[in-house]
Amino acid sequence: MYSTSDWTQVSTITSRPTTDVRGLAFNPDSTQLAVTQSGSVILYNTSDWTIDETITPSPSIGTVTGVAYNNTGSQFCIGGDASPYIAIYDIT
Repeated sequence: MYSTSDWTQVSTITSRPTTDVRGLAFNPDSTQLAVTQSGSVILYNTSDWTIDETITPSPSIGTVTGVAYNNTGSQFCIGGDASPYIAIYDIT
């Protein structure tokens, strides 16, 4: 992770391999980062870069290709490459 003010590295996520990342999104208040990786979505806490949760969506959506939060951060959508193409999750 890099600071956008001066592009210095401020942190490194080392809890999982960084291969096969297909999408990522910050929630609206930037306290969580969702990363799609190897068929799962990993939710990182941005204060210390620990994993809050790992979500494995239904295989029916195919390969996980993207993720996006809604405008309040109460839900996120996982996109896949097979019908029904999306899955929506509530965040508690």
